[in-house]
Amino acid sequence: GETERVACGLRFTEMDSAGRVALARYVAEYRPHVAVVLASAEEHKLCRAALSEKFHLHFAEGESELRELMTRGDISTVVICGGSEQLALSVVSLIASERLAAESHPAVAPLNDPTPRVVYCAAGNAQQLLRLHNERKLYQSIPRPVDTAALRLAVERAWEDYAIRIELRRVSHELERALLRE
Repeated sequence: GETERVACGLRFTEMDSAGRVALARYVAEYRPHVAVVLASAEEHKLCRAALSEKFHLHFAEGESELRELMTRGDISTVVICGGSEQLALSVVSLIASERLAAESHPAVAPLNDPTPRVVYCAAGNAQQLLRLHNERKLYQSIPRPVDTAALRLAVERAWEDYAIRIELRRVSHELERALLRE
């Protein structure tokens, strides 16, 4: 029979040498995608300094640009910046509505939630942020002024959580398919 290799939920039955080289380069050079929204010029520079080495950054000035970025399907983390608590909370609501839409799908359980993790670096009062954490709308919040190392660590952890949940989702689909074959 034919030789099959399975990785990352994909099945390759044949691949020419150019394809193998392209795939190896992609895997070796892959950087998770992170959206940064509402960032001032100073926060833009801070995010680039803290994150651009390990992450592919996408910047959005508002909700419509963020919504467009999220349709890509590969945004693992959204970093919300800015001095306006009202605008920042509106972005949190947008992402939470995406999460609710995903969770309403019968194949998606809270443990394998595919929506991006939210790292909140914007203005906000402590009680409001605590409520958002308790509602699972924020992965982590970072006090202002934002520290480069704290931001880097928060986004790394958010990406790890996202990756684990995506893997749980993949495994649950594999288990469902295996059970259907039996």
